[in-house]
Amino acid sequence: MPLKSKHGKTYICLEAGFHQGSLSDRLYLVDSVTNAGLHNLGFDAWKWQVHNTDEVVGEDYQFTYMTSKGQQSSSIKELLASRSMNPSQWYTLFRHIQIAGVDCFATPGNPIDVDFLKSMNSAAIKIAGADITYLELIRYAADSGLPLLIDTRCTKYELDVALDCAEAAGCKDITIVYSPSGYPVDDDEVGLRAITYL
Repeated sequence: MPLKSKHGKTYICLEAGFHQGSLSDRLYLVDSVTNAGLHNLGFDAWKWQVHNTDEVVGEDYQFTYMTSKGQQSSSIKELLASRSMNPSQWYTLFRHIQIAGVDCFATPGNPIDVDFLKSMNSAAIKIAGADITYLELIRYAADSGLPLLIDTRCTKYELDVALDCAEAAGCKDITIVYSPSGYPVDDDEVGLRAITYL
């Protein structure tokens, strides 16, 4: 089913992103945004246990990021663990969102996550800009039967290859998401003229 408003209005989507917080915090966020008239809510579907980060960046690699408390630093494994939920928590979150009448999507990190999202009746699967060249993931997600949201923090060539890959795998419902990075992005980095190409 294509992603669209059930009320014939502009389809409003919020990606809650890769954040810390308990399940109760996330449920509160769901209630807040649905009361504001949101149509779709997305999360990162990281389950850190399936990401062998030690082989990629090393156990001692420190990731620095900004929070409301200022700059923080932790290992990738610690960061993923603090921001992941177990399957039971994910089920509770998805059910809460679906009961509220809001579509829910998530960003998988690998094919295992795609299977998990499909089992949760996710409204769509989002391919992160960092995974735009992860063609195995794009192919697997496209073959899931769910709509795809494809991020565009990439080159035109990378986007074209990703779209060709998804279409060749049989996906008919693809939404290109234009999302300049920065949170908040600097005005001179927004690049809205890119939308004319998309």
